[in-house]
Amino acid sequence: MNNPWKRLPQAEQFLLPEDAAKVTAFNERCKADNKMHTELPPEPYAGRMDAPVVLLMRRPSYHSDDVTYMLKDAEFAAIMQRVRTFEELENPFYHLNEKYPKNPGFHYWNKLLKEPIREVGLRVCSQGFLVLQLFPYKTNAGLRNKEVLSSFSFTKEILHEAIRRNAIVIQMTAKREWKLNVPELKKYKRCFKCNSKSNFAITPRNIGIEEYEQVLAAISKNIPA
Repeated sequence: MNNPWKRLPQAEQFLLPEDAAKVTAFNERCKADNKMHTELPPEPYAGRMDAPVVLLMRRPSYHSDDVTYMLKDAEFAAIMQRVRTFEELENPFYHLNEKYPKNPGFHYWNKLLKEPIREVGLRVCSQGFLVLQLFPYKTNAGLRNKEVLSSFSFTKEILHEAIRRNAIVIQMTAKREWKLNVPELKKYKRCFKCNSKSNFAITPRNIGIEEYEQVLAAISKNIPA
């Protein structure tokens, strides 16, 4: 697979050339509060490429404290860059790294993955979950009925590979858009979904007791020493 994020500009704008036209047009017509924040590193995904459980989301949300970690903290920024190239790391799902408890992403994902973390711990969850975003650039816009960007083709390849290796896939948000862009999800037997339209936590009640047990079993296996 050809990873476009290996050539992401590391300058004032973290924006892939193939995404530039659509992102620029979007930012020009939307309100300032909803723009795509290309001054911050994008998050097309987080986690191991071969993680046993794949979580599908709409986009990484923007928080005013993001700049503190993603730009000003050199170590955190370097980890993000290494994850974009899928280097082997102790905490590839960097938002579950307890070294950064004040990172906005730590609070957000600890809330959604509270039950699995309680069951197996932060490190196992960091190795066991891979998050894929429909849109890679941070924004608080809903992005409903918007065309995906060119860079999504790589994300789609990652998901296709996950389906081929029989990984568990959980549609957390943007269920309609994910199925529209990846039709294979409609017939994939290991594709689960959150029952609640507003709560995306991975719990037995929200995804089903049997499905939750499958998730726990999957993330507990094949974890690097």
